Amino acid sequence: MTEYTVVRVYTSEKARYEGKELAPAIEAYIRSLKIAARCVVMRGSSGCYENGETATTRIVELSL
Repeated sequence: MTEYTVVRVYTSEKARYEGKELAPAIEAYIRSLKIAARCVVMRGSSGCYENGETATTRIVELSL
């Protein structure tokens, strides 16, 4: 059986690497290594930051 190492990256949706979103940048980096590796990047749909601010992808409805 092949052994794998799991690497978890926790970040915000605003994080960028060389101008690109972080998730695609991680995928591109793993692909560039040209090794037999699997890469799955999952982004959370909601959560909160250390300061208590809510992070979510839900649409906010505002009445004008």
